[in-house]
Amino acid sequence: MPELQQRGKDVPADMSVVVIGWSELTKHIVPPLTHVNVPALEMARTAIDLLARGGAGKLLPAGLVAGGTVAPNR
Repeated sequence: MPELQQRGKDVPADMSVVVIGWSELTKHIVPPLTHVNVPALEMARTAIDLLARGGAGKLLPAGLVAGGTVAPNR
């Protein structure tokens, strides 16, 4: 986001930012990032289980976690 600020863009007024995944580092970003919560550990376990069993796919829950980087719909 510093790059956007250097270009004179305000987040979220001028541009919304959404990331996929989350890490401990992202909690230090201001404004707080809006992100898609991806259950990576559960995905890995499911993938290993499917490979071992040769089974069909399984849908895993993912959700949008609102931060301060998305503007209201205009």
